[in-house]
Amino acid sequence: MKIFLNALLVSVSASLLYTFIMFVTPMILMMIGSPAFTSSPEMFGHTLYVLNIADQEFFSKATDLGLILSFILGGVLYYGGRMLRNKWFHQNL
Repeated sequence: MKIFLNALLVSVSASLLYTFIMFVTPMILMMIGSPAFTSSPEMFGHTLYVLNIADQEFFSKATDLGLILSFILGGVLYYGGRMLRNKWFHQNL
């Protein structure tokens, strides 16, 4: 149960990190001096995120698909890291 809760915590943290990055990226791009920028990649027919910068205005949106994928990626990274750590630990015994 402890492993599952840790994986859940890492997955939620990955989703929060995705959301934070989506809302901070337009501000960073504006500070760098990008006057106009538009990005909205699609996967499976749905957008992963939406970023629009025009003049001094910006719009960013973290979509449901991006949240789901970041949640899954967090779990995969947790279990993958756990597997590699256990494998490395058993080789060094």
